[in-house]
Amino acid sequence: MTTIATDGETLAADSRITEGNYIFTDEAEKVFKVGDTYVAICGEYQSGLAYVDWLKKERSSEKPTVSEDNFSAILVTSDGVFCVDNMLIPMKVSLPYAMGSGGPVALGAMLAGCSPAEAINIALQVDASSGGEVQEYDLEFE
Repeated sequence: MTTIATDGETLAADSRITEGNYIFTDEAEKVFKVGDTYVAICGEYQSGLAYVDWLKKERSSEKPTVSEDNFSAILVTSDGVFCVDNMLIPMKVSLPYAMGSGGPVALGAMLAGCSPAEAINIALQVDASSGGEVQEYDLEFE
């Protein structure tokens, strides 16, 4: 699946895409900037890309079809951090926050004092569905 983590100041994600036990790539982009919003996608990659495309169109087109059981995202705005599931309705969450197959490990690491990128690196050690390079973004809002 993936591991995404944020503390509200930085956002980090792994770069692995898997299907079952097969690794498609360890070089996928999972974090996108759409206007003044950072979007990190988790789960079925094609659903995530469709969601990002819909956001780029300012939600003016029909809602994208996303996986009912394997899609989620984190939205980070100047108003806070929100999680999104297949219903595409943002819900504000508390910080720190992590999601994906390595999310519980990353959250524990952040609660113990790690940065989001450090937390992702810890999750990579125990979660085979997360891997590749850690992508880290300093969150800046206009």
